[in-house]
Amino acid sequence: MENIIELLNQFLANDSKNDQEKKWALDQTNDPRLKNIIKQCDTREFRLVGLFKNSDTILLKSLPEKLKVSQATSSRSATKLQRLKVIDKFKDEDNKKEWQLRLTSEGQELLKVKIKLDKITLLSLQKATSKFSDEDIRTIIDFLRIIVNDKR
Repeated sequence: MENIIELLNQFLANDSKNDQEKKWALDQTNDPRLKNIIKQCDTREFRLVGLFKNSDTILLKSLPEKLKVSQATSSRSATKLQRLKVIDKFKDEDNKKEWQLRLTSEGQELLKVKIKLDKITLLSLQKATSKFSDEDIRTIIDFLRIIVNDKR
């Protein structure tokens, strides 16, 4: 079990300001503004931008559930992306009570990078796990769910 904890700690440590995915994302653009945005984003902000893959707008109040984080954490990420001019926050004409989010043009460019990264990550993961059976993969997924849902 100590090996598992050590490997998980290594995995979590990779989510830093200078991780490999961020370096790859920086190489995908020559736009200095987009490079600056990428440098300031963490995995959570990239995940939030990725939510726009299948939707033009997202309700602000839905972020905690979609990102599996607290309201405060999702709000900080949304505020950070708004400050970086990646998203706009607005109230719908039909429902003035609920804040909605949409990507700006910079946000659209960042989403393109995120989609490319997701495709490359998926291919890499498929290659790395090709020696495992479907049952092995289900077991790994179950194990990861146990870790994610551990409330100690």
